[in-house]
Amino acid sequence: MVNIIIGIISIIISSFVLLYNRKFFKSLSNNNLLKFIEFLIYYKVFFYLLVPSVLRIFSDFQYETELGINPMELLIVYIFEVISYIIWITIFYALNKNTTKKVEQIYVFILILFIYLTIINTIKIFGLDLDFNNYFESIFYIIFPLVNTLGPVLAFFGIIYYKYDNPNNKLFLLSIFAVLFYFITVLISGVRGLIVHPLFFVIFLLHIYGKKRQIKLTFILLFGFAIFQATYMQIRHLDTDTKIEILAQGNLEKENKNIFDDIELRYGESSRMSVAFLRRGLDNNFAGLKPFLSSLYAPLPRTLFPKKPIPGSIGEDKYSMGGYLIMSDLRGQWWNMTEFLTSAHAYWEFGIIGLIIITIISVLYISLIVRFLLKIHVLGIPIILLFFKPWGYNEPKIWLYEIPLQIFQYIIPGLTIFFVLKLIYAFKKLIVKNLN
Repeated sequence: MVNIIIGIISIIISSFVLLYNRKFFKSLSNNNLLKFIEFLIYYKVFFYLLVPSVLRIFSDFQYETELGINPMELLIVYIFEVISYIIWITIFYALNKNTTKKVEQIYVFILILFIYLTIINTIKIFGLDLDFNNYFESIFYIIFPLVNTLGPVLAFFGIIYYKYDNPNNKLFLLSIFAVLFYFITVLISGVRGLIVHPLFFVIFLLHIYGKKRQIKLTFILLFGFAIFQATYMQIRHLDTDTKIEILAQGNLEKENKNIFDDIELRYGESSRMSVAFLRRGLDNNFAGLKPFLSSLYAPLPRTLFPKKPIPGSIGEDKYSMGGYLIMSDLRGQWWNMTEFLTSAHAYWEFGIIGLIIITIISVLYISLIVRFLLKIHVLGIPIILLFFKPWGYNEPKIWLYEIPLQIFQYIIPGLTIFFVLKLIYAFKKLIVKNLN
């Protein structure tokens, strides 16, 4: 009976966040970028908080019982996340309620990123050893995180945008080309979330462009994939040759759980594992500034600074990162990493005060990015997803140590590319003017 009550409370507070989200975002500017952030919060709360709460009632918290997790611990983690969302949404609304958009479409930017993505994936898949000079390798090192992460997002964006809203056959075909390369690498990786999350992104894009029939087809595809992934073999930790062999043979194992159990396990994992952060805090085992400080060394090349710390870690290796530590605490799998709720991670760093302050820092940081992206019109949607850790976390409430990483890996290279393209365009315009 107690478990049912806890489950019902979890459903109520999760539903409250959804209603709170709608109340504030409906008052904001009718801008697709802001709509996307609203949609992403709906997605995170509905699938990662509300759905697992409902399924836990029917399964009597089966997966939590296996790990020795008290449902009351899980409820506290939920309360942390709800408080964090309320703070985040409230401040975001206050900072963006008077925003306006400025149209400025830079399609060359998306074209360059697609080309880079194609080169990267070709090297990965076919093992090509391209002999670049040191100068090119240095540039490649700087822009690789930006291109490798943003490229697939822009590709999925392009197949919808250049098909329905701004028809452009060349860029549409280029987008299709990049998406095909992406799917090849994803199938070989065995990480199934890398297929599910992009499809949800496509659903949002079809929604804002009013393509209801295509939305239904995408949902059917998602449902079919959900059934498939419930039975598909776990291949993500195998070597590449073995993965390719399994995929070629179409190896499927016998179904060991139904689709609802699989959804409960997967979407409830982030809240389930976040209990370990709560326990560490209750044991006074806080991380403090260590994850953040270790991220400040990110720009230094490891070839020159081999002893630099892993970003987000509190020890000497990557296994001291929060995602690894909580997996080790609850499942004993020190070699494996898991998702987590950002509010629980903030609590692990500085306690309750950390939950509040880090949430405020997160929303201030994202709001600054949004204010800039509103000026570049349509490309703002795929670019903002870059800062939410696409295809994995998809998290608007970004955690603290990720901020310096994004500044080094995305913002500085991105702004450099942006202003270089602006400068080229200005010179081109000046030359044409002088010739005339």
